[in-house]
Amino acid sequence: MSLNLDRSSIDLAILPAQLHKHLDPKAAPPLKMMAAQGMLPVSSEQNVAMLYELANFSDLDTQRIAVKSFDALPDDILLPVVKAEKHEGILDWIADRKRDSDKVLETLVSNSNINSITIARLAGKAKTALTEIIATNQIRLLESPVIIEQLYLNANSRMATVDRIVELAQREKVQLKGIPGLNDALKSGKNIFESANDEEIGFDTLLKKVGDKGDKQDALFAQSESMTPSERGRFYNENIHIDMKTITKDMITEALKTLQQPDGAGFGAIEKAYIRMISFEVMPDNIEDIARSFQILDTYMNSGPISAKIGRMSISQKIRLATVGSREEINILVKDPNPLVHGAACQSPRVKYPDIRSWAKNKSIPDSVIKFIADSKPYTKKKEIKFLLCLNPKTPLAAAIRFMNFLTPKELKKIASDRNVSTPLRRTAKTLSTKRKGK
Repeated sequence: MSLNLDRSSIDLAILPAQLHKHLDPKAAPPLKMMAAQGMLPVSSEQNVAMLYELANFSDLDTQRIAVKSFDALPDDILLPVVKAEKHEGILDWIADRKRDSDKVLETLVSNSNINSITIARLAGKAKTALTEIIATNQIRLLESPVIIEQLYLNANSRMATVDRIVELAQREKVQLKGIPGLNDALKSGKNIFESANDEEIGFDTLLKKVGDKGDKQDALFAQSESMTPSERGRFYNENIHIDMKTITKDMITEALKTLQQPDGAGFGAIEKAYIRMISFEVMPDNIEDIARSFQILDTYMNSGPISAKIGRMSISQKIRLATVGSREEINILVKDPNPLVHGAACQSPRVKYPDIRSWAKNKSIPDSVIKFIADSKPYTKKKEIKFLLCLNPKTPLAAAIRFMNFLTPKELKKIASDRNVSTPLRRTAKTLSTKRKGK
């Protein structure tokens, strides 16, 4: 799906009649230049509309001047215009021209008139703060799943935020076709949001120390008993007040000490609960405490070797890392025993030919990874891959026999003599080699 909006001209009726002549394609250059330079006595809304029209639908010289004039507009003047603007083409143009202005973009994505294509394009490259704002509009996300896909693919999006919107998509049975690995995981019907440590994490223990007290708390805990950890996290977020000062005083110092240990060893149930609580966005109101919370969480999630970091992730988080992570991370995740995880790694857009070559000859990699490579026409076009798959005992027999028809006598001879290759395949290789020698 293209993320470029087909922009349309403005309706001249929104401008006073005396301004129309400045936008006429046949108008004298001085008339158009007056508008392009922003020299006319008009309102900010009218000025932006005229600059948009000239920058997109006029001659090149006029376009250049109109763009320069628009780019020079201060944010303080532009913000009220962005907030009230109804023309989706203008909003899309502003998104491109002001992509470095956090204030303008935050106002832009909050405008209900903006096209979902524009939102999706912004979501793919937005900074973390903007991704958080975009992710709050659930109605828009469900109407345009491409926005979820772009947030997912944006490395600046927080793992917890991505988990939340992907879980929303799964709950509402929305397909994310732009991310094959994730879409397969969602269609599997399995719960990909639980981590291996969920049972160790004492939400209740933590919240009893720092949350609301008395009968209210007991009633809320009773309601949450049958919920999954992720459902409980959202429930607590909506219903239980967290006193962040108590957490800071009693827990963060100890948490920081344990974080210095290799692989986060020694992390107790309370500290794990604290971290998991933050990851589900049970957040205080104070911005300094929020920043401190994110710092603690990020330190923990990124501490130790890459393998340790991955080991602390839920299935959902591993699937995302397999999509947007580094090649080193993908090469770890492709060996994950969970088929949803290594399946996503196989389909990562970051996979390169050297990775496929390494996997094809790896005899300890999951069977389904070898099958994926064997079934992939782009990869098996390479003769080297065919040969490596024939040597790998995990390659389906029918596929290996098919590939042998393309191999040289020397390669067939090597297969026929390799004890790690199945007996039927060695026999087939020997037969083919003999036939070719006889020709």
